[in-house]
Amino acid sequence: MTQEPTPPRILSAALPPGYTPQDEGEPAVVLYFRIYSGLVSLSSLGIALFTVVGIIKQRADPDGVGLTLVFFAASSLGLFSHLIGVLSPRRPWMHVVGIVILGLGLLSSCLSWVVNLPLLIYWLKPEVKRWFDTPPAA
Repeated sequence: MTQEPTPPRILSAALPPGYTPQDEGEPAVVLYFRIYSGLVSLSSLGIALFTVVGIIKQRADPDGVGLTLVFFAASSLGLFSHLIGVLSPRRPWMHVVGIVILGLGLLSSCLSWVVNLPLLIYWLKPEVKRWFDTPPAA
C-alpha cells in the first residue's frame, strides 16, 4: 500500500497579510471604482455636450469667447480619463492608474472627497494590489 505524497504545507506566517488561498474573487472596491469612473465619465460627457452647444451659440453671437466655455472644455477633457477606469482590463499597471485617477479626483472638488477618500483607502489595501498582480485564470 503506497501513500500519495501530500503537497508541502505552507506556514501561515509565510503568507502575506490578509491572504487566504480561497481569495480568488474580485475585490468589491474594483466594482465600486468602476461605478464611480462610469458616473464621472457620464458627467464629463454632459460637460462636453454643454461645451459643444455653447460653442455653437457663441459662433452665432460672436461677442467674444466665453471663459466659462474654455474652462468647461478643459475640464471635460480631463474628466474623460475616468473612462480608462471603466474599460481597462485586469493588469498590474491598472492598480497604479486607479491610484492616479482617485488622487486626481481628490484634487478636483471637495465634494468628491466623500467618495474618493474611502475608495482610495480600500484601493491601497494589499489584497487589491495582489488581485491586480495575479493573472486571471484562463
